[in-house]
Amino acid sequence: MSGFNFGMINAINQIGLGNPLGMDNTATQVAGVWGQSPDRLVYPSTLETENDEHTHFIVFHIWGDKYSDKTLGGLNEAELGQAFSLDQEAKQIGVKGAAVGAGAGGGAMALFNRFGLKGIPGAWGKVARGASLVLGVLGGGAAGYSQAQKDFLNDPKNAERKKHYDTFQAYQTKLALDHAARSDKLQAETGQTARFGEAINDTKETIAMYMPQKIQNLSLLEYEQLDMSFMQGILNDKIGLATNAAIKKLPGIADTLMSFVGLNTNIDSALLAGARMAPNPRKQLVFREPVSRKFEFQFNFSPRNEEESVLAYQIIKRFKMHAYPQLNMQYGKGAFYTFPAEFEIEYHSVNQHGTVMENDWINKIGRCALREINVDYASSGSFSTFDNGAPTNMTMSLTFEEMSILNAGQIEQGY
Repeated sequence: MSGFNFGMINAINQIGLGNPLGMDNTATQVAGVWGQSPDRLVYPSTLETENDEHTHFIVFHIWGDKYSDKTLGGLNEAELGQAFSLDQEAKQIGVKGAAVGAGAGGGAMALFNRFGLKGIPGAWGKVARGASLVLGVLGGGAAGYSQAQKDFLNDPKNAERKKHYDTFQAYQTKLALDHAARSDKLQAETGQTARFGEAINDTKETIAMYMPQKIQNLSLLEYEQLDMSFMQGILNDKIGLATNAAIKKLPGIADTLMSFVGLNTNIDSALLAGARMAPNPRKQLVFREPVSRKFEFQFNFSPRNEEESVLAYQIIKRFKMHAYPQLNMQYGKGAFYTFPAEFEIEYHSVNQHGTVMENDWINKIGRCALREINVDYASSGSFSTFDNGAPTNMTMSLTFEEMSILNAGQIEQGY
């Protein structure tokens, strides 16, 4: 790295004088960007060392549902099954209680109608009695459902299952509150609300790579071309509209008359062609919606030793693994998928003073899904391997897509 003398800093550190220039060791700073977790992968292996030639790098933080014991309230499969079974039984009991409550409520309102509302004559009396009966049935049903469920859940024989049921209900409530809090925060910052189903578990897995050769930000906005001829003709050109109608009307009559003798004359086209005129379609482009952005990265792996061969293999495998959903074995025993992971992508640079910082000159990237991953194991033109069978040259292409659609306010914030 030009302009920064690492040897001087190391020498000062070695003699125990610390760092009088106030500069952190760059390797420590780079490692700090993606944490000290053993789950971090770095390529090339020298990226976080002081002597590496790379002064720009890209970091992928992974969010998902790796820790499945946390995603459903910390319950194991058996406990979760007990919670769900109790919930289903409580609902069935509640339905029965609702039927009893609805009958009782309807009966009570019938008596009230007979003695309490009998003095209201005519149509208004019928409306009042009908409304009270409906309210009685609905109110009695709701009360019966709630009370029957409460009695069943509090039955001592259900105490063990009730404990797991309460744990899961508390977790569901926490998820709802967390989502509301994230939505409020995001609403204040960007005007948007948090996505439903957003990955909220930081897996602590990070991948740091050298900055690829091509960094492209593809932004698309969707427009639609609409035919506005009728409205524009009325508003802007009444005479032109009438003239156009007259031009089309007479040839149309002639075409109709000629059709009786079996001739297809198409006189209107002939007249317009002869006058060297064509109808003005008066079309205009109308905005529809922004399209989520896509980001494509291509990385070349040319391992210099066995350590980098292992790193390349682990990085490719990790991207593939997190691009795919997992079978949810806790709920339905594999009948459902758990969503794939989401990625936070950051660009970082090392400045002339050796300070690692996020590169604000390049657009920020919102939470992304990995839509496509392609690996070429013979990118040099022919397939070759080291003695252990590891390919000597590979190319990995990644296509990410942002999970949320941007607006102008977020663009102003650097996205």
